[in-house]
Amino acid sequence: MTIVSPGLCLNGAIFNGQFTAEKNGAVSNSGTGGNIFNGTTDITNSGTGYIF
Repeated sequence: MTIVSPGLCLNGAIFNGQFTAEKNGAVSNSGTGGNIFNGTTDITNSGTGYIF
């Protein structure tokens, strides 16, 4: 799965296989966590807002 978006919130999801996400927006985002990644995972923040 590949996602490119101005916002990124991950909340208790399960990802099977490769997961690639890029957050490219100016707004800061936070998720509740609890995610499970069962494969290669790459999360990039190329925007000015933060992710936590």
